[in-house]
Order: sequence, then structure tokens, then C-alpha cells
Amino acid sequence: MDLGGFTRGNAIEDGREPADRGSGCVDVQLADFSDLGSGELVKLILQADSARRQLDGYLAALLGRLGDLEGQDAVEELCRQFGLGRHKARQQAKAAGSLKALPATLEAVKGGWISIDHARVMGESHERAPLSQAEELELITMAISEDLDQFKKTVARGEDQRRADDGLTRQERQRERRSAKVFDGDNEMVILYAELDRMAGERVKTALHDLSDRLFREDAKSGSDRTHDQRNADALVALITQRPKTSGTADDDEVVNNGSDGDGIVPQATTLIVSVDYDTLSGQLKNAGLIDGPTDITNLVLLCPKCHKKVHKQGYQVTKSRSGQHRLKSPKRGVDGVLPRGPTCAAAA
Repeated sequence: MDLGGFTRGNAIEDGREPADRGSGCVDVQLADFSDLGSGELVKLILQADSARRQLDGYLAALLGRLGDLEGQDAVEELCRQFGLGRHKARQQAKAAGSLKALPATLEAVKGGWISIDHARVMGESHERAPLSQAEELELITMAISEDLDQFKKTVARGEDQRRADDGLTRQERQRERRSAKVFDGDNEMVILYAELDRMAGERVKTALHDLSDRLFREDAKSGSDRTHDQRNADALVALITQRPKTSGTADDDEVVNNGSDGDGIVPQATTLIVSVDYDTLSGQLKNAGLIDGPTDITNLVLLCPKCHKKVHKQGYQVTKSRSGQHRLKSPKRGVDGVLPRGPTCAAAA
């Protein structure tokens, strides 16, 4: 099906009045509010918000059905007709697809009980760790009373509980969900989007805030009119690609200009951190071993990446038979099988 000829304009310019377009048409009556007081305005605002949620749910259901018929690429193409950029259109198409598996959630949106953003968070979590019907209904109840930031935390906790037997810690599950995208925006700008685990995210925030604060002090001295968001953008570029010049840390011939208010910067430095035991530093060789304990080199076995993860993340044990074969022993099911030969990693047998 070619959707290129469809636009928001020609889809409704069919010469008929709204009431004649069939029972599926949504006819929105907009009340005059010029003479309303604060209390009546608040009531009308809440009604408008409920109507918006219902339309969002109805639109998601329509897009999901179109995805069944024509595929996700067609849904994304049509979303571009909403005036959305490429990234937003892809997000909306993806949300519509994920909600097909959560019919109760979609009905809650169509009924105006929860927002499409709450539903999208549930859909993404369901794709990573499927929700039971009871869990879905419980989250819908929480979504009614919690704002989006609170609800994201609630969903994350529930997802951790559903994945409690996968052998990973919460930090490792967060790491699995990390992502970063760099793409061209519709306004000829470049857009960076990233979701980081808590530990990595805090490191980035600290570094960004520290450098942005330093740029603020420099702007105050020089009288620069650079805004807070512009300072953050310059600090982010510097952290990723280079670092600002600090007096006495670089020769003048190393300094280059980034074209932004004449800030001097030098290429990003590389720092090597070496951790060493005090006995080793003092020339004494004591308690040699791995980071997680003293070991015996004759008691090691080579593991492939898959078996290495089972041993170090999921509690499997390496056993050795009388014939010399090494096997993995599951913490739940007993012997898992003969280890394949591989030169990747070593673990204690």
C-alpha cells in the first residue's frame, strides 16, 4: 500500500460534514472559556486532558491495526504526516506496536484513565520481561495515581522482580538497557540521545555539571551571554571530543579554537589508573591471586564466553571427572554438560 499520497489535508477533504463520516469519527466540541472563572477553567482543563488521553489511545489502536496490515515502516511513514520528526515518528510507531500485546493497558488509555506515556513505559518493559495479566492490571492501577517519573521507577522495580532468576544484578540489568543514538534532526542540527545505567549516568552528570559550572565562572569574568543550555552543549562536546585549556597545562602550540566564544581547548587527555597491592609496591610478593580471591594456576580451566558468564554471573560450578573432562554444574539442575574447548578465559575448577 502506497501511503505517499495521503496527507492530513486530503484525508478529510471529502466534502462531507463530520456527522456524515460514520460512527467511528471523533467529533470534538470546543467550549468557549473566555468568561469562565478559575474553578470552571480547571474543570474544563481536566476534561480536555481526559479527551486527549482517549484520543491518544484511539490513535495508538489505529496505528497498531495499520501495523498488522502494512507493517511498522508504513506506520512510521504515516506518523510523519502528523508533523513529527523522524525520531518522534519512530517512537510513536514503536509504542503503538508494543501496546498490541497489552490490550487492557490500551483500553485504559482509550478510557482516559492513564496517559499514552505511562502505557509506552509498560509496553517497553513488557518487551524485556513479559507481564502477566495480573501484573498488567496492577501497573495500570499504579499508573492512575503516579506521575510519569514515579511510575518509571515502579515499573523498573517490578521488572527486576520478574527477572530475579536470570542471574543478573539490578545494575547489570540496567546496563543491558543502556543505549545511545546520534542522528540528524529535521532542523539540520545533530541530536544525541542516550539512556545510561545509574552508575554511568551519575558519572556523566557529575562531569557535565562540573565543567558547565567552570564555564559559567569563565563567562561571568568575560561577560559572555552564553545561555545555560549552550554551556551544557559546549561542555558535552568538550567532554566527548576534547577538554578546555587550563592555564599551565598545555603549550600554546597545542591549543586549537572550537569557534565558540574563542574558548581554547586541547585534545582530550588519556588517564591511566593503575591499582597495585601495597606488598607489591614495596617489593614483596604476598597473597598473589585474582581480584575476587588467592588461586592456583594448575586449578584453572579455559572457558568460552557463554560458559564464563554462567560461572561468574549465574552461580555455575566447574567440576572435573576422573577421566579429566570438565563439566558445568548448574546451581539448580545438576550437571549441565561437557565444557567445550576454548581459549577465551580461565576459571577455577
